[in-house]
Amino acid sequence: MAKHPKRAKSRHPEKPVRFDNSDRGEARNGARHENSGGSTRLEKLPKGMSFYPDKHLFINRLGRHIDESTFRLALRTVSEIESWYHEPFDRFVDASRVEIVDVTVRYIVLQALYRRHVYRDRPHVKSALLTFNKDLIHLSMLQTALFKGANITLRIVKDRAEAAEWLGVPIELLR
Repeated sequence: MAKHPKRAKSRHPEKPVRFDNSDRGEARNGARHENSGGSTRLEKLPKGMSFYPDKHLFINRLGRHIDESTFRLALRTVSEIESWYHEPFDRFVDASRVEIVDVTVRYIVLQALYRRHVYRDRPHVKSALLTFNKDLIHLSMLQTALFKGANITLRIVKDRAEAAEWLGVPIELLR
């Protein structure tokens, strides 16, 4: 897994999970996770991503340019967390800075169909997307339509307050 530069201390009141490489299988903040026989676990969450196990929340803060590799990294990270954190958790994607969307409709359709299949028999989770980019809004609306039948609900929100209320978390966590 690629190395990422050390992140600055969190401004959030709750500390996100930071992973270390210890054999005990503990996150730096003490949250337990398991290493299932030879599988790689996250050493550290990628830049812009945080996970709050006590709030059952994954946060992804995107930069100004997103492409298919951005989506693959987020999906891989969520899958890694799901592999050791055996409870459902909601997602917040802060795409308020996104200016360039370099993703094909075909990719969004395939990803949505895959996620619909994977989440079919899982507990319900919510995903809030904060964005002002028209292309990303249109792709997300397509994705929302394709999520029908899955236990995942995507909502496009206009501000962090709406996202916090819908996800049931403190707004400070989303800043």
